[in-house]
Amino acid sequence: MNITLNQAESEALNALTGLPTEAHMLVMCGDVTASGMELEGSVTAFDELLQDLHDRLAEHRIPTAQRAALASICAKIDPKSASWYRTQATGFTR
Repeated sequence: MNITLNQAESEALNALTGLPTEAHMLVMCGDVTASGMELEGSVTAFDELLQDLHDRLAEHRIPTAQRAALASICAKIDPKSASWYRTQATGFTR
């Protein structure tokens, strides 16, 4: 699996600490591009990243300035849940 991140998404993801091992390796091995970053890895690594970001968003453990970018990453990994992630981007739930 692979996804392309824009500059804001890349910066928000790189600012996180304490990622699970496979998610950490996914981010650390990402290819930096002029416009952001390319992440390529196993479905397991992306699932681990998604679960970690999901938990942080749901528990409001992400700074407001980074919420939209990280919610956008989640929507790229799991497009079926994009509407939930869009509501999380604002910090408010319906």
